[in-house]
Amino acid sequence: SPAAVAALGPAITRIVHDQLGVLFDSVVDGWVDAVPTFSDPVPVRTILELIGLPGEDADRINRLVGDTGALLDGVTELDGMSSAMHAAIELGMYVGEHLDRASALPAERRRGLLGVFSAQIEAGEVSAGEVRDMLVVLVSAGSETTASLIATTIEVLAADPVRQQHLRSHPEEL
Repeated sequence: SPAAVAALGPAITRIVHDQLGVLFDSVVDGWVDAVPTFSDPVPVRTILELIGLPGEDADRINRLVGDTGALLDGVTELDGMSSAMHAAIELGMYVGEHLDRASALPAERRRGLLGVFSAQIEAGEVSAGEVRDMLVVLVSAGSETTASLIATTIEVLAADPVRQQHLRSHPEEL
């Protein structure tokens, strides 16, 4: 619902501010790699918040999402496919375990999409396996595509001083 999305605003703001702190703290001799310090963790942490998964698992989930990339890339050797498959299975097990935990809680204590989906499972509208699979896709595809878009935006802005100045003069456009 629109209200549920709006309720995520403060958490997303906190996530962005936290990662900006990491980004700024990582500058060495005027340089920083924005991908591992900002564009990768922000979407993972945001999606974990949306789903109701623990934020402290962001590094693990980010690694698993990265490792599953070979399944989507289609360009890898057998060993790469094997590693990607194991990462996808681990991600599925992780999401499934948290779905089971959420489903065992009283309805009023459930968070995020885990709470919504737990109620739908109880109502017989969807199976736990279907929910697990949807959440794995959400975590993987949502993190990967959003991280790429953030990284591309940073790259475009870094190469365009006119846009940089415009945004400095008009921060409300961010």
